[in-house]
Amino acid sequence: MKEKKKVPVWGSIKQQLNEKSKEDLIELIKKIFDFSSEAQAILQANMVESNDNTTLELFRENIKKNFITNRGFSKNMLLDSKRMVQEYSKTTRNTIGIIDLLLTFIECGTEYTVVNGDINEPFYDSLETAFEEMSNMIRICGVDTYRLFSSRIKALAEHADQIGWGYGDFLVEEIALLKKEF
Repeated sequence: MKEKKKVPVWGSIKQQLNEKSKEDLIELIKKIFDFSSEAQAILQANMVESNDNTTLELFRENIKKNFITNRGFSKNMLLDSKRMVQEYSKTTRNTIGIIDLLLTFIECGTEYTVVNGDINEPFYDSLETAFEEMSNMIRICGVDTYRLFSSRIKALAEHADQIGWGYGDFLVEEIALLKKEF
């Protein structure tokens, strides 16, 4: 019978961190930083001003990479991309940046399906949910924010006729609705 691996709990890790010297903590953070580009983006987002474009670009590139580097469809491409948007949102609270990342996620998912063919309903549901979240944020921010992203949003509609599962129709309807509102 295999023994279950004991998963460390945050309280135990926090206690150990409190006992470490500043130099040891810096060394640990460097190891985490070197571990992945996602860790780099998260650390940078926590260390810089919330309107820093370098941080936004790191997160944007990680979302794009999730769709480019995967061979074939994988739930991870969606989960990892959504996690990047959530992490950026939590660490910066930069609404324009969040809208930008949501739109990047939608653009990448839309392009992925145009290039690779129809995926499945949960894939499109995820893109639709992101579009609705982005649209609501744009509505709250107003016309200037819509204008900032309008050309990218309109470009999505150009691919809509090539996509099934109702996603293409959804894009056309929602994009027209946003355009009408602004």
